[in-house]
Amino acid sequence: MRKLVALFWLLGLLNQALLAGDAGSTGLSFLKIPIDARSTGMGEAYTALASGAAATYWNPAGLNQTSSSEVIFNHTEWVQGIRGEFAALALKQGAGVWGFHVYSFNIGDIAVRSTPTPQPLEKTSANYLSLGISYSRLLKENFSLGVTVKYLYEKIFIENANGFAIDLGANYRLPFNDARVALVFQNGGKMNRLLAEETRLPALVRLGVLLPVRFRTPTFTANLALDLLKPLEETLQTHLGMELLLFRHLALRGGWLNGMDSRNWTLGLGFFRSGIRLDYSLSPFSNDLGNGHRFSVAFNL
Repeated sequence: MRKLVALFWLLGLLNQALLAGDAGSTGLSFLKIPIDARSTGMGEAYTALASGAAATYWNPAGLNQTSSSEVIFNHTEWVQGIRGEFAALALKQGAGVWGFHVYSFNIGDIAVRSTPTPQPLEKTSANYLSLGISYSRLLKENFSLGVTVKYLYEKIFIENANGFAIDLGANYRLPFNDARVALVFQNGGKMNRLLAEETRLPALVRLGVLLPVRFRTPTFTANLALDLLKPLEETLQTHLGMELLLFRHLALRGGWLNGMDSRNWTLGLGFFRSGIRLDYSLSPFSNDLGNGHRFSVAFNL
């Protein structure tokens, strides 16, 4: 418990130091866009529930929440033709787990103009990439720590930049009903200049709580989750999520988001059997932006 308190204190100081920096916009916003259908179906309240390969994005300490090695693939259909791809691998090695991920994001059909004209000179795209390696270790039966180191790359038109970032995570299992609390600091690092501008990474802190619910019949169980998310230069966000597990093979999910400009609820559906899990989530946007869709497949190795 002393180690957990010390880590929370350290991350709190780090967040205060970041918040004390000069105000300004951050770049590489794709790092804030979640990567898998299970988490987004639950309103992105997933920090304490994250496990297996998806934990390489959410909380590296959650890598230890899986009983076997796992691989996951996810496709994101975001709004306005924006697309993302994510793949990750979790390799269990005794008390520790290694993780590897690749996350790419593409924004196409960006108009290029030198002056205000009805037709653009041409169209270009913006491409973003994150390559990461993670490690998590179970320090005690109910406490784990994790770290992810990421190489980042961005290209807009003909300009490009790269850099590195780090995520730190902690998971603590409470002594009742398998409830958990988790704390994560994400995207601390630095990018090279893109043309003449320095890109500030979207550093943020996540605090998550998970409360499993057990009914009298083992046919039905549920997970209730809460995330508090504080981006570096944005307001506090609240995420609530629910996952209802039916007949050991079907999952119904729903979530509520507060503090975001254009989204406030999500829905999701999952099916799992024989070590394979298929998931889908819907994220509606306001202001006629459309809907976000995610499709994930994960399987044990």
